[in-house]
Amino acid sequence: MILLLLLLLVGPAQAQFSCPTYPNSANDTRCASTAFVHNLVSSISGSGATVVAAAGGTTTLTSSSTTYQILTGTGGQTFKLPNATTLGGINSQFVFNNTATGTLTIIDNGSNSITTVPAGGFVNLFLLNASSVNGVWDNHPFMPAGIQWGTAGPTISGTVTGPDSGTWTSSGLSSVKVNGLTITSSANGTLTITAGKTLTSNNTLTFAGTDGSTLNMGTGGTLGPLAFQSAPCTVAQGCTAASSASGTALDNITGFSSTGFLTRTGAGAYTFQSATGGITNANLVTAGAATFKGNPTASTATVQDFTVASLTASVAPDATNDYLVIWDHTAGTFKKINPTTIASSAVAGVSSLNGLTGVLSVVAGNYTTIAAAGSSVTVNTPLVGAFAGAAFGGL
Repeated sequence: MILLLLLLLVGPAQAQFSCPTYPNSANDTRCASTAFVHNLVSSISGSGATVVAAAGGTTTLTSSSTTYQILTGTGGQTFKLPNATTLGGINSQFVFNNTATGTLTIIDNGSNSITTVPAGGFVNLFLLNASSVNGVWDNHPFMPAGIQWGTAGPTISGTVTGPDSGTWTSSGLSSVKVNGLTITSSANGTLTITAGKTLTSNNTLTFAGTDGSTLNMGTGGTLGPLAFQSAPCTVAQGCTAASSASGTALDNITGFSSTGFLTRTGAGAYTFQSATGGITNANLVTAGAATFKGNPTASTATVQDFTVASLTASVAPDATNDYLVIWDHTAGTFKKINPTTIASSAVAGVSSLNGLTGVLSVVAGNYTTIAAAGSSVTVNTPLVGAFAGAAFGGL
């Protein structure tokens, strides 16, 4: 298109072209397109062209400026449109061809932005309303040389840049190939990306619709840690169903709701013990032979294992105030008792000795004499030490 316009610039000004009436709208459309190009070329060729070297400044146009403005060189340039009231009415137009490396910016006479033309771009401006200084302008960009349009559709080289906001809509586009990556979309809204590729979103990737809460992944797929932000991932999905790191997460995983103890019995196996039952003996650490578990000291201390042999010996036992642990066979419980009570209980059942009654006593002498109620029994065997090696003889 640009090449056609430049070739026609060398010819004389052309007369205005109008379309005859055709019997169908298709011919009307083709004629209108031909008439537009013809009249545009006529306008450009009649006024000549002005070449502006890009310098990063502002070129101010007037009513006597040429219709065709060409920007060349390195960098960009701003073009300020004339006072609209000084132009020839709504038939007035300007054509801008940006052959420079930078951006060509177009503003109205009041310095309001009209449009920008990227490097290699071409735009035609039409004055729609000349009642004010700024006027009302309409712009129509043309395809640059990097775009080829044939019966098979357009072929675009370089980068296609869209607006930051707005919607790009295609009702018949079945697939798109970007850098060798093929993306297809079916009629039911399924987005398919060729195998071995990665879909990356730097911000938020939203799956909307009635089934928007379901994301299906094939074998070997990996779901990132932030995949579930609007709602917690469920236990069935391999998560904790909790929105934060708390005890709720463990409750959800184990399924236990009572108060008690959770015990891991093996790989992936857990059991629960209620608080009323406590920790069973099987779950305690094994103890050594003849070992007690507790605190044998006189102050608060950590529970420990100890044996009788490991206890500190009592150098001056008190037969009345010191206690021993016994098992009461009658009550079936453990009880405490002092040595004095044990000694009294041991002799309380002796009522007579060889027919003698009363309190027995030992009388000092060469021989031990046992007296009872005024009578005596002589033990013929003398005492040696503390009965060491001695034996009672005949009475």
